[in-house]
Amino acid sequence: MGSGQTTGTPAAPADTDTAPHGGATASLSYGTNSSFFGRTQTTRFPYVAGELTYKSRVGLWGSAVSYNLLNTTSFVDETDLSVGWDGDLSKTVDASLSYSHFLFAANSPLVKSSVNNSIDSYLGWDWGYVYSRLNAAYLFGDTNDFFLVLDNSRNFEIERVFTPRGYLSIEPRVSLTAGTQRFAEISLEQQKLRGNAPRTVPGRGNGGGTGTSTVTTTTTLFRVLNYDCACP
Repeated sequence: MGSGQTTGTPAAPADTDTAPHGGATASLSYGTNSSFFGRTQTTRFPYVAGELTYKSRVGLWGSAVSYNLLNTTSFVDETDLSVGWDGDLSKTVDASLSYSHFLFAANSPLVKSSVNNSIDSYLGWDWGYVYSRLNAAYLFGDTNDFFLVLDNSRNFEIERVFTPRGYLSIEPRVSLTAGTQRFAEISLEQQKLRGNAPRTVPGRGNGGGTGTSTVTTTTTLFRVLNYDCACP
C-alpha cells in the first residue's frame, strides 16, 4: 500500500498521463497482501483500494487513496493523502517531489502504521535503451527512516495484438532497495500495546522472496534490503 499498494511504499508520485490542461482520474485496485518497504505482517491482509487523483497542467497534483483490508472489522483501514509535483526537466530527464500523510484505523495491524508522513522524490533519466530512476524517501512520525530505490526498466510495445488497434505492453524491471527499517521495530512495540503482539515481522530476502525474521536493532543500519527482477 501507500510510495504508493496498500501499505506498499509511501504514496508514489502520480504517474497519470492526463491531457495538457490537466484533469482528474479515479481507480479501483486489489492486492493479495499489504507490504511496506519489504516488510509484511505475520497475517496476510488482502485489500481493495480506491484512489482519486487530480493533476494540473503544470504538473502539480493531489491524491487520496483509501484501503479496506478484507479480513478486519474496519471498513477503512488506511487513507493516504498526498500532494506533489512531477514533470520533465528535459527530453530525457524527469523529476518529482511529494509529501504524504497516512491515517490509520485504531488498533491497526499494519506494520506501516508506525509511520505518519513521508517525503518522496525521484530523478529519472532515459538512456535510450534503459530508463533509470533513483527514488528517495524520508519517513517520519513515531520513527524516522530513509530509503533509496534504484529502478532500471524499459517498456516494449507490440502492435496489432488481437485487433488492428490492440497492443501488448511489456516492461522488464530490475530494482535495488537500500535503507533503514526502524519503523518495523517501533511497529512491533505498538502491536504489543494494541493486543496484536506479533513475535516477528516477515521481511523480504534477496530476489524478492518472502521469509520470517526477528526484528532486531539492525533495523537502524542503512543497508541493502532487497532486489527484484520482474517482467510484467
